[in-house]
Amino acid sequence: MYNAPITPSRFGSRAMTEEEVQEFLKHIRYGTLSYIGDEGWPDSRVFNFGLLNGNFYFHSHKVRGEKLPFISGGQKACISFYEPSPDVGLMRYCQHRSVLVYGTVERIDNQPACHEEAMDGLRQMCFDGGTPFKASPEKFEIFSKTCSIFRLTPVYSVGKLTIFTSLPEMSYLEQQHYKLMPKPE
Repeated sequence: MYNAPITPSRFGSRAMTEEEVQEFLKHIRYGTLSYIGDEGWPDSRVFNFGLLNGNFYFHSHKVRGEKLPFISGGQKACISFYEPSPDVGLMRYCQHRSVLVYGTVERIDNQPACHEEAMDGLRQMCFDGGTPFKASPEKFEIFSKTCSIFRLTPVYSVGKLTIFTSLPEMSYLEQQHYKLMPKPE
């Protein structure tokens, strides 16, 4: 089930609060979109997203886009955002954050009523994805003509702060924790 609760660990891994999820999403724009592809097989693609007014926007090439044949209006999809720990193997405790955003996808560049929203979403992708030069007026007009633009409207989001040990020896506190734990029967 997509909204199963996050199980905390003895090291402190836990579900992120809604405020932590929203703060995380302000700073990360590359993720993996997963959806059902050809013949019912799951598929996923890594790319950048724009976050605007609570919705996520992404694009594909208007003609050769590999996502185009499989994403239809209202299709269920999931975006996985992940920030790895830069300290694995260097520090005793490491942590990383991840967020899953479940929602429905709709292509909006081909809907006249959504033209302005599609262009705003595409501009936001340029800024969030690190290519603001594509949003300059002289480049944007050409760039936007080649793009199919999609909106993912979130239905459910969940984040996890994962804390783990990257070195094998136990600390004094961990050793004491294990001594106090009841023995399995």
